[in-house]
Amino acid sequence: MDDGECSMRLLIHNILLIYLFSSSLVFSSEVFSFNKLGSSDDKINAKKNIYEIFILEKIFITGNKKTSRKDILDILPVPGNDSLFNLKLAKIKTNLLSFPWVKNVEVRRILPGTLYLRIFEYIPFVIWQNKGNFKLLDEDGLVITSVDYPNSKLPLVIGDSAPKNISSFFKALYFHPKLINNLMVASNYRGRRWDITLESGIIIKLPEKGVKKALIKLSELDKNNNLLDKDIKIIDLRIEDRLFITLREGSKIKFNKDTFNGQNV
Repeated sequence: MDDGECSMRLLIHNILLIYLFSSSLVFSSEVFSFNKLGSSDDKINAKKNIYEIFILEKIFITGNKKTSRKDILDILPVPGNDSLFNLKLAKIKTNLLSFPWVKNVEVRRILPGTLYLRIFEYIPFVIWQNKGNFKLLDEDGLVITSVDYPNSKLPLVIGDSAPKNISSFFKALYFHPKLINNLMVASNYRGRRWDITLESGIIIKLPEKGVKKALIKLSELDKNNNLLDKDIKIIDLRIEDRLFITLREGSKIKFNKDTFNGQNV
């Protein structure tokens, strides 16, 4: 047995020992180095033997809820036909990212023969209505996919510029549970300001600037007057230090202005 063959066998032996002591050890495509072998033929033979040992035998997929396992497997290599180290991980990731629900993917090789895929999917946040079409958006305003109709408990947002503005707007709303938990529609006007419609039918007109301040004022008024539980059609907060209330037709409500903290009603 010549020195080259001995080196090759020793390398394979060492690899197998590593696997036996750590069955979950993960290797990248460049984990093996053949620099210590003698001739180029030795390196080629050693690499060939390693590739023959680590055949793709199993594909483990986790995290997919909206993306079917069958659709994922359809674009992947068939187990038993290729070496684990012949797989092009970057290409596999790119192909998986083409699915509408897939936001990100973790792709790894796990010796001796498993391809591991962890799917990160978009989480629907709102439904965006624009020009007669409905699309699901995530919390960053990214379009996930189209839907036929808004048959969902998700809030509806309206407006051309709504996607790029929902993140900051909804972060402000989160500090006011009564509003966010009863929100039905949020309408964005030219990216400048918002109107929100609650499940009760009350429309709240918010200002172009100072939205957080207006929401705090509204919450305080509701706390002192149960404002959002009354028979009101519109609450207009567009002008600072002013509050305009439109009642529903035929409704009469008495307010104690002393409880409005000095606001002009």
